[in-house]
Amino acid sequence: LGLSRVIVAELTQDHDQAAALPAVADAAAQFTADQLRRGTRIGIGWGETLAAVEQRLDASGVEGLNVSQLAGGLAEGRPGIQGHELVRHIAELFPNSRATYLHAPSIVDSPAILDAFLADRSVQAALAVAARSDIALVGIGDMDAQATLFRASHVLSADRDALLAQGAVGSMNARFYDAQGQPVGHLDRRTVAISWDELRAVPTVIAVAAGPAKCEAIRGAARSGCVDVLVTDELTAQRLVSGEPPA
Repeated sequence: LGLSRVIVAELTQDHDQAAALPAVADAAAQFTADQLRRGTRIGIGWGETLAAVEQRLDASGVEGLNVSQLAGGLAEGRPGIQGHELVRHIAELFPNSRATYLHAPSIVDSPAILDAFLADRSVQAALAVAARSDIALVGIGDMDAQATLFRASHVLSADRDALLAQGAVGSMNARFYDAQGQPVGHLDRRTVAISWDELRAVPTVIAVAAGPAKCEAIRGAARSGCVDVLVTDELTAQRLVSGEPPA
């Protein structure tokens, strides 16, 4: 896949897919914690996968992190998966850390609203801080109608149809891409997040994804050139290597 490193979480329960997320979250939390040093600038997205990772992080004596949001928030969604919540929890876990919040939705209703948000100095400053991250922790979303980004943001069914028509296979940090990892532009002028180029410039981008249903999205994310480290589960890794379609 052209990645610098892949971490595969072993599934001990006879390849039970229900065990995939906890196993992947454990592995991702351990790897991420090992990368942290005093003063590390870490940006984080949002979602259930990253929430599971955050819940398993161990402070391990590190302090003084700079924690920021890579993308705006969700309109809806269960408690604990919003970007600002994850930023706050990580900043609280590591003493003397600084949190930078992005006070905007991930997807807004129109380009005019996006322009208004981007004209705000607090939004500009938050995105600039996120773009200077040393480490970015992101999830990989697929195009299923029940994916978090479709369920919990201002993405209409017509928007999803347009994305699929443009070849979208997944999303990362609220931005969509096709099977070759190329940006799909339908929602770009409505998205509040660091750009593809800014994400690609982050020294270490850790993408976390569990479950074979995300294989196509994972392949596309890897081909984007933005991901350095992939953390996934054993069954998904086998499907990625073999080229088998999702179950």
